[in-house]
Amino acid sequence: MNSPAKQPEPWNAKRIRRVLKKAIGVPRYLYVQFLNIFNSNPVYLWLFRNRIVKNFNKLYYYLRKNTFDHTYFMGKHVLKFPTDLWTYQEIIFEKKPDVIVETGMFLGGSTYFFAQLCKMFGKGRVIAIDITLDHLYPELYELDNVTILRGSTSDPETLARVRALIQPHETVMVALDSAHESDHVFKEIQLFSQLVTEGQYLVVEDGIIADTYPIVWNKGPYHAIKKFLKSTTEFIPDYYRNRFLLTHNKRGYLLKTQNKAEVIMPNYNDTLRPLRLWLPYLPAFNDMRWLKSLNQNLERSEKEKL
Repeated sequence: MNSPAKQPEPWNAKRIRRVLKKAIGVPRYLYVQFLNIFNSNPVYLWLFRNRIVKNFNKLYYYLRKNTFDHTYFMGKHVLKFPTDLWTYQEIIFEKKPDVIVETGMFLGGSTYFFAQLCKMFGKGRVIAIDITLDHLYPELYELDNVTILRGSTSDPETLARVRALIQPHETVMVALDSAHESDHVFKEIQLFSQLVTEGQYLVVEDGIIADTYPIVWNKGPYHAIKKFLKSTTEFIPDYYRNRFLLTHNKRGYLLKTQNKAEVIMPNYNDTLRPLRLWLPYLPAFNDMRWLKSLNQNLERSEKEKL
């Protein structure tokens, strides 16, 4: 007895998706290969990758109620991007500062984070300052490597109190994360940059808000950073610290160093941004410039080849 003829598969949604997947498979493969070949080309980087990175940072920031508003370390809420927390961990391990000065505590989650890292690495203590201490985790007061001060971080008197707690031989790293108005941040940078020792970092946080809320924060921390860098030769932006692309701290990892070769300084001017459509085709275009635009740097192993 002959078996009944096989009925053709109906054109339902499942079959349509499968057919489309097969049809798109080859072009998609070629598209991925194209990106792998050209993803380091300055034209591609300027026209596509830079936009993707910037938009993803904005998206992550705008979705904060499900992102960094729900980021925890050992049960403590830390209002930072996880990539920046990882970067802090790398810096503290590599540089092993004797003192980490932090401005702007809020709940104290990042203070707790810094203190626990110091304990893990066997070195360091934290001096944390805020104008109000009403919301701190009570566990912070139990940590023997944390000193908490109340005061304005734009007040020279606060700086004097912090300086009195630091011994002359101690190395100091500073993280600034208090109020975000440009004038306040600039005063804060001017004051607390004095504490940073050679080879340590001054981290100025929240430069990202210049992109996320340009109308309100067009002169926020990022503006203060640019103003500060024009007035000093002691600090250099270390874009390697933004290599994970997702970051709160746009151009905010400032290394105090007299060795300019320690970080790469891409030859790029912010005033050239409107020219991005045709600038990549100029013979003088430096392939390194996109690094600064993306707040990213080469791998450390690549630096020695330059």
